[in-house]
Amino acid sequence: MLQQAAKQLAPLLAEAAGSFASGQALAHYAVPAVATKGVFGSKRVTVPLSEPLPGIDIPKYAPPAEVKLETGEIGGVKAAAVDTGGPNIAVAVFVGAGSVNETPANAGASKLLEYLAFSATSNRSTFRLTRELEKYGAASAALAGRESIAYGVEGTKLQAAEITEILLDAVLNIRHVSAI
Repeated sequence: MLQQAAKQLAPLLAEAAGSFASGQALAHYAVPAVATKGVFGSKRVTVPLSEPLPGIDIPKYAPPAEVKLETGEIGGVKAAAVDTGGPNIAVAVFVGAGSVNETPANAGASKLLEYLAFSATSNRSTFRLTRELEKYGAASAALAGRESIAYGVEGTKLQAAEITEILLDAVLNIRHVSAI
């Protein structure tokens, strides 16, 4: 009984294997990635990406009427904030301790601090820090240069207070500093 079923299925399996190897079966089951009903009917869109789509109105970007720049100084630390009018915010801290401040005894310390940025702090583990940034839809980055080390977080304005707190915790309470 089993042998008879195998003899009947063998030609079908060989045909299917050949079509999958050539990609014909995958093309048969392919579905367009973009819904094509509506403005374009049931036809496939063939407009090059360098040209606008016909029948689609693209709103023009309008910059804010007035760019507001706020600056301040607290305890010798200068801060600046620019309102760009968009939904995102970028917060950065610049620490004036770049490679120019290194001695032969601590050579490479600024680059090490760049690599250790946004890892564990005294208040958060690396996992928790990463998960909180993901929860707020934020992205973090650090860059060590000659004059300073820059730590930054970008996210939405709705979570500005939360991402600023995460940034300051990552800069001021880094757990691995005692090892340097």
